[in-house]
Amino acid sequence: MLFRTAPILLADPANTYKMADPGPGWFFTSICKDRAGRLWLGTEDRGVVWYDPYARCWNQACAPSTLDDISVYSLACDSHGFIWVGTLNHGAAVFNGLSWKYYGQYDGLRGQHVIGIAVNPLDSSVWVATEAGVNRRSDATGAWTFFPTSVGGSLTPPTCLAFAADGTLYVGTQCDGILIASPSDNYRSWRSDSGPSQLPNWPQGNGLGCAMVNCILVDENGFIWVGTVGGISYSQDHGQTWKYNCGRDWAAKQAGLLNASD
Repeated sequence: MLFRTAPILLADPANTYKMADPGPGWFFTSICKDRAGRLWLGTEDRGVVWYDPYARCWNQACAPSTLDDISVYSLACDSHGFIWVGTLNHGAAVFNGLSWKYYGQYDGLRGQHVIGIAVNPLDSSVWVATEAGVNRRSDATGAWTFFPTSVGGSLTPPTCLAFAADGTLYVGTQCDGILIASPSDNYRSWRSDSGPSQLPNWPQGNGLGCAMVNCILVDENGFIWVGTVGGISYSQDHGQTWKYNCGRDWAAKQAGLLNASD
């Protein structure tokens, strides 16, 4: 096995990180926390930085394939404490604290634009969403399996993904709302809630607020929170029903005003 199965220690025999100063010029795209409590942030054009809460300093994770100057769009910490990095055009990379390993189309990963990464709580498999669909890497064997996100026979590009504690997978899409898959059939079929293609007419209501989904979170109570172009949507019954809230400045946004809450 290439990587040691232990939490990241961040020993640095090969200059795998350097001091960083993420000031106003940095644009952050993603965030995760590792098993030691360190924060990792993905950026546009500047790779990955992490914050050491003990030394109270920022560091930039460096790699031989110029990971320190590419755009990162997703991050996750797996069950071994390794950091998974989703890049804009270079597939996925994983850091074990000492070295990097890359996954692209020649390694079993379909798609190069990695939009989201999540870890399945049932078997510690790592799931990677790309422009092609959803990929699963087995923690036991290292093998990749591809799951096309298709609704009605057409491909639905994903934008994000998240797991519930029971292994249910929720995938947000660019224009078809939420896709839901279950471990009961090994994630072979998708149930969908498409939501409206346009912004809702009312600031609050029933249903998914919008079909264009940006992010998903499943909290400790099993509630599903979804960020859409039309505000926040949420479900308290595992995605069977939804409610949405567009915010108090909804009317002003409908009128085309900017900074309406100021």
